[in-house]
Amino acid sequence: MPGRETSEGRPSGRPSVSQVLRAVFTLVHDRRLRHVPRVAQVAALARWDGWEPCSYLLDAAVNWLPKAAEQEVAAQRGRYGLCFTCARAGGRCSEFVVLDCGRAFDLRGGGQLERV
Repeated sequence: MPGRETSEGRPSGRPSVSQVLRAVFTLVHDRRLRHVPRVAQVAALARWDGWEPCSYLLDAAVNWLPKAAEQEVAAQRGRYGLCFTCARAGGRCSEFVVLDCGRAFDLRGGGQLERV
């Protein structure tokens, strides 16, 4: 069932076709994107039913980057991550920055790198 979270705190399974279409529609109509999101980024947006997507420059001189993700982010320095807001279990809001590979960090949750 889309939207149900696993024990790791992320939605289970693949996003549904309607979730992917909604995510693509959201991305096409958003004016804050400065890059073309990768498949893993679109899938994460769809799986989490995210909103308010924007490009997030992966450069510590411009944006905050977590120490826990330094190595992974360093390899992508100068590229864009896809940032979006989503709701988690218990009504908690997260703001994920998803890298090209599909791993992400939560701007509101301490910055641990996780698979979303």
